[in-house]
Amino acid sequence: MKKKSNFFLMTCLMFSLVACSPNVNSEQPSQTQTFAQTQEPTLPENDETEKETSATEGQTEEVPSENLSTEIYGEEAVSENVSVPFADGQPLAFLFASGAGGWGTSLTLYPDGSFEGVYENGENDAEPDYPRGTSYVCWFTGRFGGMTKLTDHAYSMKLEVLDYEEPGREWIEDGIRYILAEPYGLLDGEDFTLYVPETPAEELNEESRYWWPDKYLWRAGTLQTLSCYGLFNTDTGQGFFTSHD
Repeated sequence: MKKKSNFFLMTCLMFSLVACSPNVNSEQPSQTQTFAQTQEPTLPENDETEKETSATEGQTEEVPSENLSTEIYGEEAVSENVSVPFADGQPLAFLFASGAGGWGTSLTLYPDGSFEGVYENGENDAEPDYPRGTSYVCWFTGRFGGMTKLTDHAYSMKLEVLDYEEPGREWIEDGIRYILAEPYGLLDGEDFTLYVPETPAEELNEESRYWWPDKYLWRAGTLQTLSCYGLFNTDTGQGFFTSHD
């Protein structure tokens, strides 16, 4: 009886030891796994912004040339019913240039006195960012008014409106660096004189004859009258002329 009791006690003791031992197959995350998760690097919130800033840093903004027009000078015209003495009522295309260098101001004048044009001056200063050089440019619009007949060949006009964007802005387009400039030939002028074809050369202002493309023919004695239209800035002594056949 005593042996059976001892056997029973030994059996109970062994069962208790087995039940209290740890389970080696339980699924617990290891320390190595937990460490790897907490140490994973993260990108800063503004990383994409910094990348975009770095990618564009040092580049010159490219701006489409067709969106350049801001009024910075002029006031509303006060005259009415301006009528320029044009042949067939067609607009006239004038050019102000010396014939030397790569600059010029073109101006299209309409029968109602309004006009539009562009000044351009190219320089061959090529750089890697603009291999085709630099162009100083100015697009402008405006209007003449107060037309008065001076002679059978000459009419006076007032520059009432001149609109163009403020100079200085730069951009690169098609390999050319563009820099906004001023409308050379129209600045600092209010009084203009319009000469019509067949104006005797002697009636032209002396300063306007300097810009006349045919002045050499006149000086040679082979041309006595103006064979085109002329537009003279009397305040600055600069002259625009149309082409002729």
